[in-house]
Amino acid sequence: MGTRFGRLHSVIALCAAAALIGGAVWGQAATISVDHPSMISRLVVEVPGNTGTNDEGSRWQYQNRDGDPTTPGDDNLLVGGVSAPLGGDLDAFSNITTISINNSDPNATDQVLTDLATVQDGNGREYWPLMPTARSRDIIYTMAIGVDDEPDQTVEVIEVHFEGTLLRDTVKLDYVVTNTGTLTHSVGLRIFVDPTFGSSNQDGTFIILSDGTLVNEEVQLSSAGGTSVPDGWVSFDNISAPAVVLRGTINGGEVTDPGLATFSGGVPDSVDFGQRVSCGRDDQWTFNPNPSALIAGEDWGYAVRWDEETLAPGASRRYVTYFGLGGSVSDFTPPYVLAAYAPFELQAVTGDDPITLGIVEEFYLGD
Repeated sequence: MGTRFGRLHSVIALCAAAALIGGAVWGQAATISVDHPSMISRLVVEVPGNTGTNDEGSRWQYQNRDGDPTTPGDDNLLVGGVSAPLGGDLDAFSNITTISINNSDPNATDQVLTDLATVQDGNGREYWPLMPTARSRDIIYTMAIGVDDEPDQTVEVIEVHFEGTLLRDTVKLDYVVTNTGTLTHSVGLRIFVDPTFGSSNQDGTFIILSDGTLVNEEVQLSSAGGTSVPDGWVSFDNISAPAVVLRGTINGGEVTDPGLATFSGGVPDSVDFGQRVSCGRDDQWTFNPNPSALIAGEDWGYAVRWDEETLAPGASRRYVTYFGLGGSVSDFTPPYVLAAYAPFELQAVTGDDPITLGIVEEFYLGD
């Protein structure tokens, strides 16, 4: 469950607001899903229930339907977010988004650090101005997070609006965080993604960064740490005969576009690659990589993190990242998505190419 530091009073004003907009009590999680119109991919989001038990909402899972059109090997596979929790964690999807509020401000009277799936007040309730809702190719929701500021006990509300949009073989994770209160707050976001390569927790091979660097041990990449944040990464289930290729796009598309928000979060401040047990826990904000912990063949994941920045009353900040298949070269710049596919390798085939009518070859290239 999310962590608060300092005294937390009953969130009376937020309870009153929830009575008007409809607050969901924790209960048995259900899910809502949407398929890409071309039946390439599926996004699943957990919806909070109302049976009174600890419940999660907002976590997501990414599935292939037809997947990469050049290979049947990745069809109908789960490729992002398992339902098997780590010891002591929620029985929820393993993709986790954590919000940090006022933890960089030593004078703040209420500091919030919480997985979005466990946002609640003292009465164990979550508040959803907009419950998870499926549209033609995306799922959206809006959450309200109460920040209790002493000494006057004014309840400030940080609003988180999410849009998970299927862009062919990729999901765009798009969060807009808005300060609806009257005080300035410091806000940051961390998104952990659990690539799964199908049905096994033994996740693929090493990771190839956009600059060609190979990653096969836990690492944190950040300009503050003397390294650069890559534009993206790819990884294979089998490097010699790949059936599933996954990719994260860290810089590109709408990453630096504020959209309708006041500001863009821009390129993340840091990127973590590590075994899920050390990189993908509930409420996790910091990561201390173990350079002796290998990645290839292990249950690994990655996280992008935007450090806390001040957000004035009425201001909003947009955070965008992408995850999906890596068999294409894609451009996510709106209003269209361009994806070019090619075979993983070509071979010389002796004989006449059957698709070049009227031309006789001695050999041709085939996949």
